[in-house]
Amino acid sequence: EFRRVLFRSDRHDAALAHVVNRVMATPVETNPFPHGAIEELFPLAYYQQMLALLPTPPELEPVQLAGEYEARCKLMTGVEGFRRHLWLADFLQSPSTSPERDLQHEFWEGFANRFVSPAFVSALTHRFSSVACSNLEVALRFVRETGAVYIGPHLDRPEKLMSVVCYLGAAAELGAQGTSLYVTGKDGLPELTKVVPFLQNSAVVLPDRKSTRLNSSHLGI
Repeated sequence: EFRRVLFRSDRHDAALAHVVNRVMATPVETNPFPHGAIEELFPLAYYQQMLALLPTPPELEPVQLAGEYEARCKLMTGVEGFRRHLWLADFLQSPSTSPERDLQHEFWEGFANRFVSPAFVSALTHRFSSVACSNLEVALRFVRETGAVYIGPHLDRPEKLMSVVCYLGAAAELGAQGTSLYVTGKDGLPELTKVVPFLQNSAVVLPDRKSTRLNSSHLGI
């Protein structure tokens, strides 16, 4: 009974309000291109609930073209690495097999309802994009990475307006690396210019810096 009280609607509403405030208080960095690093993204108690209710690693699946991705990791970093993911919509449609899974579904459904909302999208676009629009599609997914990681451009699809990468996990799991920001060098190869360090309960915002389109676009989280 106590655990169910924790997932009252107002807890999700308070988390959304906190995140919106953190987004609006985060400066836009310009080197090497516009981006943002949001610290203390979620309220601490809410963040701890997120960690406790994450899907288990076996539930995550290889990213599309996993072999190509892992080869790219090796090429770019010299170290093996892999990446697994799970779309939140798919997770919520999975069968409920236990009271624990019911709690997971209840929590993440409440999370999803808030973080696809116009309030969240408007804050992101107002702060980090030239597109002032709240009517955009939001795609949410869990990602787990081990070893060396090469993600490539976060804005890897023409319809994607923005990516927001939230770091979830214990400090020991996040390690000492971070999100690497590259530009194209004079020789046409990626040139590392900055690393945004992994921090618990933080996020990196990567807006599309080339387009101001208003067509059907995605915000990826």
